[in-house]
Amino acid sequence: MWLWLVLFSSRVESLVLNVEPQTIEPGITDRLLINCTLPGNQSSEMVFLNSIFLTRRSDNVSENFLDLASININSKEIIIHNSSAVDDAVARGEINARGDSYLSLLWIYPIQQMAGEYRCDAHGVSPTWKPLTISSTKMLIEKNLKLYSLIDRFRQIEINMAKLKNENINLRNDLNKSEMATANLYTRIENSRQWFFKVSSIYKGRRYYMSQQDPNSESEQAMAICVFFGGYLVEIDDTDEHAFIVAFIRQMAGFNLVLTGGTKQGHKDIWLYRQSNTKVPDWLMQLRKCANCNTLYLYDKINWYALDTFDYHTHPPYEPARFLCEIPL
Repeated sequence: MWLWLVLFSSRVESLVLNVEPQTIEPGITDRLLINCTLPGNQSSEMVFLNSIFLTRRSDNVSENFLDLASININSKEIIIHNSSAVDDAVARGEINARGDSYLSLLWIYPIQQMAGEYRCDAHGVSPTWKPLTISSTKMLIEKNLKLYSLIDRFRQIEINMAKLKNENINLRNDLNKSEMATANLYTRIENSRQWFFKVSSIYKGRRYYMSQQDPNSESEQAMAICVFFGGYLVEIDDTDEHAFIVAFIRQMAGFNLVLTGGTKQGHKDIWLYRQSNTKVPDWLMQLRKCANCNTLYLYDKINWYALDTFDYHTHPPYEPARFLCEIPL
């Protein structure tokens, strides 16, 4: 008992029952909310709350209230007492030892039978440990459906539909502009690609793009360009792929070095590919192991096998360089 007194000494004297709206027109009113709340303010009237009940009677003359729903401290789940009377309602509720307790029912497009007197009963214990019930009632009035109400509602629907139509037109115009801008950007990218790259034929579901820019290359910048066009710096996995790439390179001239995705930056003496983070095959590399040589270039003077060299090349004084992108299809 003393535990109850400590936990529930913050109950309130007044029980709040809200009916929104207080007048319904069946077929016109789009929602009805019945909400009963026992606030968790300081009070001396009720020290322990056991349950909350929502009931209804069709008029204020009859003494018989119909149980609709309840929640109690034991189950903490909402109990529906009359499913036909609470049909399609959304029920929510909670009994809270340190805050507000409530029970609510929400109907969408309430019907005529929902009009009447609603009552909320909070059952608990008084400070003298006697049973205590606090009640609150509210009337929900049905308003006869009239022709002007329907006309007003249809007029409002027409206004809303016109607004939605205008919004859809504006959205469609914005979408068309976005599609045109996207198509224009794609065309510009496609047009720029022929100036940036020489493109290989398809090899096992991918193509290779050889840069045509001025003979300078920086690995981070080159990787960013490859990513922009949907790929990454080339990663050679086997001898067949190497042979295909060498044949493609020999179709061009004017450079001696081709930047690949191989690097040992950040992982000393271990050569990995930037994109896949897999190990570069040993057979591909002819390493000089020079200081600050953290990048792999294919080099024409060793039959386009990979040579370790500096991350950044500019001609002159270094030999002309290009970079090679691998673009999956």
